[in-house]
Order: sequence, then C-alpha cells, then structure tokens
Amino acid sequence: MKSQILKTKRGFTLVEMMVALTVGSLVMILILVSFSSLSTSLKATENYRNMHHDVRHAMDVIEQDITRGTGVSACVSSNRLAMTTEVSGTNTVSVVYNLSSNSLLRTENPGSTNTLATGVDTITFTLYDASGAVTTDPASAYFVGVKMEMKTQGVRDTYVDELQTRNRMRGKGL
Repeated sequence: MKSQILKTKRGFTLVEMMVALTVGSLVMILILVSFSSLSTSLKATENYRNMHHDVRHAMDVIEQDITRGTGVSACVSSNRLAMTTEVSGTNTVSVVYNLSSNSLLRTENPGSTNTLATGVDTITFTLYDASGAVTTDPASAYFVGVKMEMKTQGVRDTYVDELQTRNRMRGKGL
C-alpha cells in the first residue's frame, strides 16, 4: 500500500492578506479619528478652564478692593469704576477698573496698570445706597455690584460664562 502524503497548506492567500490589511487600516483610521476628536475636546475644555480661572481671579481682586473701599469716585457707563481703597491703616490708593478690547484692566494710582483677565465680554458695575437701592451717585454708594460675562471660542461652539457679586465697602460703615 502506498502511503499518501498529505499536503498542508502553508501561508496566506493574497485575498486573505488584502482583507486583513483593509480591516487593520479601518481600525487605525477609527483610532486616529477618535484621538483627534479627544484632542480637540481637551483643547476646548482647557480654553474654557483658563478663561474661567482668569475671570475668577479678577473677580476676587475686585471683591478685595471693594471690601477695602472707602468710597467710589466715579462709575461711568457702568463698565468703568474708580474708587479709593485702604492699603494699610490710613493709607489709601485710587483704583480704576476698565474694560478695554475684552481685557479687564486694573490701574492703581500712582503707577501701574495690570491686565486682570482677557476674554471678558462685558462688565457691569452697579452702585447701591445704604438701603440697598440702586443709585447713580458715587458719594452715596455703600455697596458695589459687579457682573462679568465672558466668552471663549471653542472648536465648534462659543462658551459663555457669568460671574457676579455684591460687596459692601467696609470703609463706608453702616
């Protein structure tokens, strides 16, 4: 009896190789698209976080100045505030807040101007008298309300945020 030699098939056919290459390519494309989308989302989130952090810091500085305030000199067009604040004991300085080209500026006399935040769309200062009613007279202001709206452009959307506070000037007494 003759023994039959079984021929075993070795390797892959060209069709099998092409199918495997196509499937592998599709998987790689999906991974790259997912990575790109994730990267874009993280960048937009970081922009929003940075904007919110800057504006939160600006609001904290404004709150400190209002709390140390001894009086408001002027509140022009409700987006510019000039006030006097106590530095130490009886020493006072003039501080002016102004919105210029979406940048919130703090100018301390004598001397320096600092950019507190960028991306501020609007800022509104509202003066309140001792009873809590809105007033336009800086001399009768005991409380100062601040409302900031900011925007940042994400990849697809514009993100909007708003912060507001109302503080009493300690130097005015009640």
